[in-house]
Amino acid sequence: MITQKAFWQNGLQIALKKADICHRDSSLVSQAKNNSTSPKLDKIILESLPTPPPNGWELKKLGEILSNLESGKRPKGGVDNYTQGALSLGGEHIDNKNGFIKLESLKYVPLEFYKNYALQNKAIIKENDILICKDGALSGKIALVRKELTNQKAMINEHIFLLRCENTIEQKYIFYYLHSSDGQKSLQSKVTGSAQGGINQESLKQILIPLPPLEA
Repeated sequence: MITQKAFWQNGLQIALKKADICHRDSSLVSQAKNNSTSPKLDKIILESLPTPPPNGWELKKLGEILSNLESGKRPKGGVDNYTQGALSLGGEHIDNKNGFIKLESLKYVPLEFYKNYALQNKAIIKENDILICKDGALSGKIALVRKELTNQKAMINEHIFLLRCENTIEQKYIFYYLHSSDGQKSLQSKVTGSAQGGINQESLKQILIPLPPLEA
């Protein structure tokens, strides 16, 4: 007999696989035009999910789901003088339209700087990590790290939040939710400040995520 946990995990895996395929379909993604996400893509993902229980999915705070939420650093004086080393990713490297990393106009930090953070296991980017712009005009932009950084050393700078879960299925699901129209509205609702506003860590933790009961 299949358990409830296995049922939801299987359903989420199917939905996430469809979502990955849709994100790779440039003709579908292009329909988003100037919008942050494609309504058609949102619909495909949502229709692929298992039917919620009668009382709906439990709403959990993002901070209760994540195992890791942090920002990064750059060397004192910035990174303009470095042409090699480990990649330093910021808001300009996030393509919010399709949720991918853009490896253009690359910036670097010295390897010793990178290694110091790697020893602390801080700010270092891994596959399936969620990256969110935290301040300025780019606040709320989001991407999922896929295979773009295979065999490359990379870390985030101080303008990015890195989100990670213990469960990869949950992690991908959170990305697709936050990249959806509803998720983007939730992120934008947490932006505070005027011209150079942003999202602080505590506000981000308060975002409610409709999460299937994987623990049952």
